[in-house]
Amino acid sequence: MSKVGTKKAPNTMADKALSLILKGSKIGPAMRAAGYSEAYVKSCTAWVNSDYVQEELGQFYKDLEIERGKALSDMPDKRSEASYAELMTVVEKSTRILQLLKGKPTDISAIEDLSNQIKNLAEN
Repeated sequence: MSKVGTKKAPNTMADKALSLILKGSKIGPAMRAAGYSEAYVKSCTAWVNSDYVQEELGQFYKDLEIERGKALSDMPDKRSEASYAELMTVVEKSTRILQLLKGKPTDISAIEDLSNQIKNLAEN
């Protein structure tokens, strides 16, 4: 996945895992297939948040954000022949993928925690 002429050293295990993830594999199975230890797979947050992985996924993030934005903006007109429900699925899945790959929380508790933090700041 490394581009020719870049200064960073290739990381064949990470590249293999990333290739599998971009083809639809889940992170854990992709890391196992690439040769990572089970202990490292179980604590994959460090890998996902590594500079190498985040840099490699940069363009993917941009492309996914663009596609998600298109789906959102086209929902009223039901983008092409897609139903509203199909477009909503695109938005939900692309948002979840971005959150997972960027190491961000994906559950409602994270939103509730943020809401509580904002309320606490407003009270102080």
